[in-house]
Amino acid sequence: MLTFRPEHYRIETLGNLELLHFPYVTDGYHKHLHEEYSVCFLKHGNVRTSYRGGTHLSSRYSLTVMNPAELHAGQIDKGETASYFSLYPTAETMRQVVGDCFDKDALPYFGNPIILEQRLASKLERFIASLKNFRLELETQYLSFLAELIRHYADSKFLFPIINNESEAVKK
Repeated sequence: MLTFRPEHYRIETLGNLELLHFPYVTDGYHKHLHEEYSVCFLKHGNVRTSYRGGTHLSSRYSLTVMNPAELHAGQIDKGETASYFSLYPTAETMRQVVGDCFDKDALPYFGNPIILEQRLASKLERFIASLKNFRLELETQYLSFLAELIRHYADSKFLFPIINNESEAVKK
């Protein structure tokens, strides 16, 4: 087993976005979940993701998108390698993008975890490559990627509404 340590980035100016780069991986990862959304960009190799009771194959230049708090695991075929980036947009950031794009106060829900669209994957790759750019350019690329992801791949009928338990009297 040979796995290089991931490169870790935390970008405070983008809603405390966490990004991990796994440059060389030879085995998978155990079941786990994230509080945030998980967007994985597979740069090289194939990964089988166990998710929602099924196995989903990711190949080069695919995206894997998972909703918060959903259990998943990954496997790489014996003797193979993979390289990928994972970013973890917060629910608050995704809510903000839904509000800006759809004028709704809701969270997106992604029913299909695998996205095979090289144009969108390339957009994410350009964002990752621009991490050293000016803040405004970086923010624009990031929010543009998330907006396109949500617009084309979130199940609009399954947008999770934001539930506010405070009564109007408490707010005043």
